[in-house]
Amino acid sequence: MLLHDLLRILAILVSLAVLVAGLLFFNRHCEQKFHFRFYTVRIFAQWGVSGGFFLVGIVLLTKQAEQWVAPAWCLVGLGAVMLWWIVSQNIIRTNLIYGAIGTLTQIMLAAVFGSAGAFLGIMTGGVLFVLMSIVAPVYVINRRINRST
Repeated sequence: MLLHDLLRILAILVSLAVLVAGLLFFNRHCEQKFHFRFYTVRIFAQWGVSGGFFLVGIVLLTKQAEQWVAPAWCLVGLGAVMLWWIVSQNIIRTNLIYGAIGTLTQIMLAAVFGSAGAFLGIMTGGVLFVLMSIVAPVYVINRRINRST
């Protein structure tokens, strides 16, 4: 059983290494051919912001509160326009095939990064909550009070 688990972990690590190597090769190839890189921090930040606007708008629409309908549609529209702009820039700066492949991999990586970021954010918040709840109060004894003012 132990050997089986070790082989499974090794297969996962090798698969991840091959995936990362393939993405880096594709990015380098596109940079040499089109002078455009698909995988940058700026692009993933754009995916995150646009996806965030879109998802917050969808959540507000599902609440069915009348006062949130117009802002929700504005957020959905803004997120959709930003997503459309990213996809169109990917295709314009490369070509249809490379742009489609790069966009699909960006979407998959953005979903993974977003999930990992949400998980880390929740875990950090939980740890901070626990740390703040176990702090004992501090009492100051024999503090001199300046009453001259």
